Amino acid sequence: MKFTERHCQRVKGKQRARTRGESAEQHNSRRHLARAVGPPTRGKSHPPLTVTRHSVHLLTHSPRLLLQGYVEDTPTKVSESRSTSTWERDDMRGVKSRRMLTSVDALSLLIAQVRAGSLPVRAHTVLSDAEMSTSAPSFISPPSSSRRIRFCDIGAEHDSAKSEVVRVERDFGGRWESSCNPSQYAACPHLVHRGKTVHPDDLQDVLARAAEAGVERCLVTAGSLEEACAAIKMIRELRATSPVALYSTVGVHPTRSLNFLPKAARSELMMLMADVSAAEEAVDKSDAAADAVDKMQAAITALTAAQEHLLGTAEVVAAAASHVQALREAIRDGVSDGTVVAVGECGLDYARLFFSPAAVQRFAFDAQLKLAAEVHLPLFLHSRDASSDMESACRCYPEALAEGAVIHSFDGDEATLETLLKLGIDIGLNGCSLRTQQGFEVAAKVPLDRLHLETDAPWCGIKPSHVGVKHMRKSKWEEVKKEKWQQGCRVKDRNEPAQIEHVLQVLNAARGGTPSDEAIIADAALANSVRVFRLPFTLDSA
Repeated sequence: MKFTERHCQRVKGKQRARTRGESAEQHNSRRHLARAVGPPTRGKSHPPLTVTRHSVHLLTHSPRLLLQGYVEDTPTKVSESRSTSTWERDDMRGVKSRRMLTSVDALSLLIAQVRAGSLPVRAHTVLSDAEMSTSAPSFISPPSSSRRIRFCDIGAEHDSAKSEVVRVERDFGGRWESSCNPSQYAACPHLVHRGKTVHPDDLQDVLARAAEAGVERCLVTAGSLEEACAAIKMIRELRATSPVALYSTVGVHPTRSLNFLPKAARSELMMLMADVSAAEEAVDKSDAAADAVDKMQAAITALTAAQEHLLGTAEVVAAAASHVQALREAIRDGVSDGTVVAVGECGLDYARLFFSPAAVQRFAFDAQLKLAAEVHLPLFLHSRDASSDMESACRCYPEALAEGAVIHSFDGDEATLETLLKLGIDIGLNGCSLRTQQGFEVAAKVPLDRLHLETDAPWCGIKPSHVGVKHMRKSKWEEVKKEKWQQGCRVKDRNEPAQIEHVLQVLNAARGGTPSDEAIIADAALANSVRVFRLPFTLDSA
């Protein structure tokens, strides 16, 4: 039988696909993309793309089709030497594996990145390495001020001190009383503070305002195992009605690191921590008297020795393994339907050692870095006054960063920023990141292709005392005290995802931009969050 030249090309293409280990769907997606952007260099696969004014060029070569790390990775073979409790990359990505982007979706995402200046662009030609710049291309007209700005809020946080209930549900769902336990919240229809009902459940109003402000996706960040399970449950219940797509993380906040320890060890350390706090208070009251200082040093020494002893005992090791297994099961459950997208919030917080001592924090953080490497999910990181140990931990587990990482609520100096960027960690900015002059200046230095926007709601709103408040435009929603709650009004001193636009406005001012530049920053941050957390990408219909 005589084949036509076109048919021969198709046969050869299928043979090459089998050699690469592609599925038929992947091969067809590659062919459709090739029709849209032109063939790759002979003998090479389609690499990441960049868009010029009149054409699309291929910049680098890759053994698989990747669009800024967003398109499906090559499956990993299951190792027979791994235990049955461990699953590989394909299993963790759930029943609904990440489908290949269509060429239109891919180009739309790339255009957003081009607007941000995170990809090199020039009419008719590909830029050389020396010509690459992070500034926006001058020939691209800035978006109209009436254009709808789109966001992904990567930080709808959980309380790290007062409650074990999902903070979004508690503060926006009208369920908070520090004396309650999690099982009582479902029966409480109004927000209760010190035994007094303050206002009705307004979570749906909060989500509606977020959607109106352009927030399309929101990460509900867990700070404990209990919060993670509650977040997964809440997101599934809201999935059919929420105007904002909600996702969750699974992890343990550094201030909850004692959760990895058995009850007896936890109690022992808490007593020693109380002794240290009392000794420190005595030093303050005595103006650093010598005997008070000696007692404080003795208390610190006792706490340090206890940590070294306890963290090596069989009981603590077994308890930690059990807690990690529970986290693993929560991740398995959440990944199955796309609810869970990251491991975290985890990290180190040396600014609040009265919640958990440093050695225990590092013990818990190491356990979660290992877990992230195992389950192949990106990391959602926390760091306060611990930049050196954070860097050390991340360097010890480079495989944990392989799937991506974002450090949220970043407020470090320029040297810390450079260190994190070199480690491959992206930067999340919110109101707390912009409260000081140093934060204001450092935030402006975050590259657009490594930037994420967040609110850390209900905390970290931009306050009148913050440096950047003068650059913040007035909100369209009236703000009232919680005691005077009204339908359609925001609650005073309670940050919301809708206020992510304030973070954008202040950050744009820090970068020296005009109002029309806000859309460029927002597009870049959205593209970065979609890429790192592998969120479904939707076209802008506005």
